Amino acid sequence: MKTLQFTIPQQYMVGEIKIDTKAQLRRQYTRLLIDAFVPYQEAMLAYLDELMDKHDPKLVEKQLAEIKKQNSKKSKEWEQTFPLLHQTDQSEREKMVGRLLDIQNEENALRQTHMDLLEKLDIETRSHATLENKRKAIIQLLTVRQEMIEEGTWEKIGEKEKNSMVFSLLGDDSLGFQFSKKQLKASAMNDIYDWMNHYHPESMPPGEPFPAPLALKKAPVTDKKEVPPRPVTEFQNVPDEKTSR
Repeated sequence: MKTLQFTIPQQYMVGEIKIDTKAQLRRQYTRLLIDAFVPYQEAMLAYLDELMDKHDPKLVEKQLAEIKKQNSKKSKEWEQTFPLLHQTDQSEREKMVGRLLDIQNEENALRQTHMDLLEKLDIETRSHATLENKRKAIIQLLTVRQEMIEEGTWEKIGEKEKNSMVFSLLGDDSLGFQFSKKQLKASAMNDIYDWMNHYHPESMPPGEPFPAPLALKKAPVTDKKEVPPRPVTEFQNVPDEKTSR
């Protein structure tokens, strides 16, 4: 099965992980989408678990520990070989110098690998945290849905409201409603849309998911009054009264 590509910020990108649809879903479509998603919720949560296992920072930490062991062995080999350099004849000395150079090159390679792994550890840590937060957000969204169903407000989503709102907390939008104190996290709904659109497009609600952009109001263009040209006379060079004085 083809891996679904989400979108996450570039600095947190790892392999084929991407998470985040930027567009805002229609309110009524959002409700229908979440209802359609409920039978597939375990599959998506398992998918996120698989990604978290694949990008677990502990895997990189094990690699770093192995690099540290190898580097320690090379350092000991150098310490044991270098003192013998001046205690051997010329023919053996050349071989020993060659070995010392090899050890040095191997240590440089291990040092570069160590630096690369440290960078990867930082990326994997952030990516794992991002995926974990998204998993929690989806579970919270499903919990809020159930609570709104129990209070009888779930079916009202998408109806005309006087005081509907979208507000942002720490850069993440949420939908608020005049008929309920519950809120729906936009990023979780957009992630569900991405996943459903990829794996179960046949179960997607009908209709356009994203509202059309608001048309810009054009300022009325007033007709310019044309200034009539001065009448041409045969006395064009005659000064006016003020100039003649």
